[in-house]
Amino acid sequence: MLGLRKTNSKSCLLRLQRLVALLNPIISYNLAFSSSNYCTHDSRIGVHKTVNRTQLLNSIRNLKNVDSAFNLFRKMEGMILGAKSVLSFMLQMGEEPNVVTYNSLIDGYCLQSQMEEAIKLFDLMIHKNCLPTIVTYNSLIHGWCKVKDIDKAMCLLGEMVNKGLHPGVVTWTTLIGGFCKAGKPLAAKELFLAMNKHGQVPNLQTCAVILDGLFNCHFHSEAFLLFKAMEHSNLDLDIAIYNIMLDGLCKGGKFNDAQKLLSCVLAKGMKIDAYTYNIMIRGLCKEGLLDDAEDLLMKMEENGCPPNRCSYNVFVQGLLQRYDISRSRKYLQRMKNKGFPLDATTVELLICAFSANKGDNALQELLQN
Repeated sequence: MLGLRKTNSKSCLLRLQRLVALLNPIISYNLAFSSSNYCTHDSRIGVHKTVNRTQLLNSIRNLKNVDSAFNLFRKMEGMILGAKSVLSFMLQMGEEPNVVTYNSLIDGYCLQSQMEEAIKLFDLMIHKNCLPTIVTYNSLIHGWCKVKDIDKAMCLLGEMVNKGLHPGVVTWTTLIGGFCKAGKPLAAKELFLAMNKHGQVPNLQTCAVILDGLFNCHFHSEAFLLFKAMEHSNLDLDIAIYNIMLDGLCKGGKFNDAQKLLSCVLAKGMKIDAYTYNIMIRGLCKEGLLDDAEDLLMKMEENGCPPNRCSYNVFVQGLLQRYDISRSRKYLQRMKNKGFPLDATTVELLICAFSANKGDNALQELLQN
């Protein structure tokens, strides 16, 4: 949507200010509603004020009671308007919300897990004879999945079909993720396999969601078998999919399988990133192979992929867990020199190491710093 999701709050507001003067009132409101879902709180205030100010001034020209309009304008200037307030204002000014308006508002509530408010708006749009679209249903399904109410999400799926709306890849992917979050990965797998029967081909995002869900629920064998089926399909798997597999295998205690898979990735000529290295460093540390983990950390620099703060935190955590205090000091100092902060896990392990080695002045100095 005009790139608003990918911009920062200031540029989002600036762009909106430029566009709003060129658009008719209903489109301007829709733009504000949609963009405000992805801006910070302070920015939302500016977005709503911009639209209200502009539209109110436009409306004033068409109102007989100019004094009342300006009083309303001054009153609204000092308020922080939420989506519900803006909707009420629209109705007061005679601007009938359209399906885009309702969809933007419903999506905003669903993103905040405010499903009661989202359903109220859904009911209102139907009452106003504004027919819900597949976008409306996708937002609501995502909202119910977010709060782990799969039954209501599936009811909406049935309602969609009954109304002649055909669930797309986004709908299926959302439901698959919802079943995984609800601790029902095998049901998610069945949905994944059923997609083709319903004329929908899973995309990479769908694959990522089901694999990640299976691993998180400790269904490692199912994830591996499904991955193999994906490899033999027409899907062009990217490094993100392989990273999910590597991470799942390492966490599941199948480090040898992870190493074999990494070799296959490199043989395919795929470029691995820092995230891939960090997964393998964590896996090596978990296996107690600290020397190999250190070698891989050094190879990152040689391969044109400098270790980031996560790389160092992961390795230092491995060292501290094995009480390798000497190397821990070395790499903590290196992190300090590079300006890399310690994450919460590293700090916790460092405190534990200090408690067990209170006489270590160098460790105490690093901890204080």
